[in-house]
Amino acid sequence: IGCEYRLRGSVDNFAIKFQSFFEAEEDSVCWMRANGDEAIELVKYTKCNILICSEIEISDEQIGSKTLVFVENPHLAYLRLLSNLFGRMLRPKPGVHASSIISPDAKIGANVFIGPYVTLGACTLGDNCIIKSHAVVHDGVVVGSNVLISEYCNIGGEGFGYIKNENDQLENMMHIGSLIIENDVAIFPYTNVDRGTLGVTKIGRGTKIDHFCHIGHNSEIGINNVITPNVTLLGGAKIGNHCIIGAGAMLRDGVRVGSNVTIGMSSVVTKNISDNEVWVGSPARPIDEFKLLQKQILFFLESKN
Repeated sequence: IGCEYRLRGSVDNFAIKFQSFFEAEEDSVCWMRANGDEAIELVKYTKCNILICSEIEISDEQIGSKTLVFVENPHLAYLRLLSNLFGRMLRPKPGVHASSIISPDAKIGANVFIGPYVTLGACTLGDNCIIKSHAVVHDGVVVGSNVLISEYCNIGGEGFGYIKNENDQLENMMHIGSLIIENDVAIFPYTNVDRGTLGVTKIGRGTKIDHFCHIGHNSEIGINNVITPNVTLLGGAKIGNHCIIGAGAMLRDGVRVGSNVTIGMSSVVTKNISDNEVWVGSPARPIDEFKLLQKQILFFLESKN
């Protein structure tokens, strides 16, 4: 599991199942987030034989016949245990499905999986990529190594850039830019990422993008960000490094978000955000300002009654 651990309780237990904590049966291994007195009660409650958890003060009597594995980060240790045991089984074998449509100008690295009905333009894929069924990767897209592009993603297509002409009709701005996806990025199903209008749309190393997101043209996302479901980045929005963007959040065109920022779900970001801040609400604002506003609204409503 790649980390130090300490055992308490029985050393003779075994597990044949991986289960969530409250559904755990005997002969299973699970993990627990709780600490203190709550953790002791949960240890007594669970039926699992082996429990990965943070170190707690607990008696042998309270442990009973279970095995406790004390680690600094139980969730991470459990994730690594699953990955080591099942990762190779669940990863598709490298190869190109017969139904896929691939440009003769596509450059494909080693150990790549290309699933059913995938369409690849004149793009570049690094080593160990997984492109799942019905995904489309357009011309000019550059994808690094160890990248996951899931089902029904549209990667590097033309963005939405209509401008009214002198006759009050809409003309579309051609998109002749590119899209760069760096190493270790994961993009989940039904996500759309537009290429740049004239420049580059970029997704940084290690970033994970959940289902049904839209990343507009000329947007830039830094490294190791978590973009949760239904997030929208309008054209030219920029996000720094190590940010968490809550489900359903929307960033207006051209807005700048620093690093180590958390944006609450369904927030609408219309202003730039500095590093190390938490913003929530619509329009989004710093969380302390949001809480104060909520108190003022509540005070006003109570005074009316």
